[in-house]
Amino acid sequence: MDIQNKRINQLIDDNLIEAYQSSVKHFGSKDLVLVFDESKNNDPIDVYERNKLIENPNIPDFLKNKLSKPAQESSGKLNYSEVAFWLVVFYSDGESECTAVKRTLMAPSGNA
Repeated sequence: MDIQNKRINQLIDDNLIEAYQSSVKHFGSKDLVLVFDESKNNDPIDVYERNKLIENPNIPDFLKNKLSKPAQESSGKLNYSEVAFWLVVFYSDGESECTAVKRTLMAPSGNA
């Protein structure tokens, strides 16, 4: 595993999964993009519907291409206890990453 993967994996926790799950209920869709901005101290997570986000003319082409299909399609077939979503991270040092996150839900509350 390279440094970048370790760095983004440190951000994937119960809070991120809970943000995804509450957003699924809010938007009525599982096709979501979570954006984590380290420079925002109080609430670093914003959530967008993938289709609406990639229609935004201000999104760079490389990101539109990366998000061109739902995360579940890029993560392989999901079973009933798994979730998949896109995660875009903007680090405080100016670096950024984008990856499809696939997690198995363990507890009845949906925590991974």
